[in-house]
Amino acid sequence: MRQREGSPPISGCKDCPAEYDPCLWMGAGDNPAHLIVVSNRPSGFSLGKNTPFFGPTGRLFRKLMDMVRKYQDGRYQDVKIYKTYSVLAGEYEPSAEHVRFCQPNLMRELSSVQGIDDREPVIIAMGMTALKSLGIPVGKITSVVGRVLTTTIQTPLGERKFNVVPVFEMKSVKKKPGLTNIVLAALLQATKLALNE
Repeated sequence: MRQREGSPPISGCKDCPAEYDPCLWMGAGDNPAHLIVVSNRPSGFSLGKNTPFFGPTGRLFRKLMDMVRKYQDGRYQDVKIYKTYSVLAGEYEPSAEHVRFCQPNLMRELSSVQGIDDREPVIIAMGMTALKSLGIPVGKITSVVGRVLTTTIQTPLGERKFNVVPVFEMKSVKKKPGLTNIVLAALLQATKLALNE
């Protein structure tokens, strides 16, 4: 994986299917956070700017989260969000092998994001690749969108259990605007769950 000069090293990249592709070295956002958003892979826009959720799909996600923040006269305006990816290289849809290579880095990244008010962040998993990388096997994304699932990760300080709310990938929402309200409802549900409402 080609990283920008000065980026911290990513482990386990030797022999990865994307070993020579450009990549982000990690996600970005608030830490501590109420929500951790895990998408499948960075877009070319995100890779070019070395910034997660930068392009058109990132703008769509920010627009939907702005709607959640403004809900009930700004009740959730202070929600803190950390954004990252299942795999750090873009260019093409990740294979199962690619997910396997990137999974240890995702787990390390998740373990570094702290919760707020003694509550673990809620993970918003965008699409099937994100669910697989979190160790949650499901048949179809349509069967779990908006449901509350759980995953456990090992950290240097022991196990951490996260609630996970799956949503459709933003590129699917761009292609099928009818999915917008479903995703919006799931984002609102995840936000309420993170704030213990």
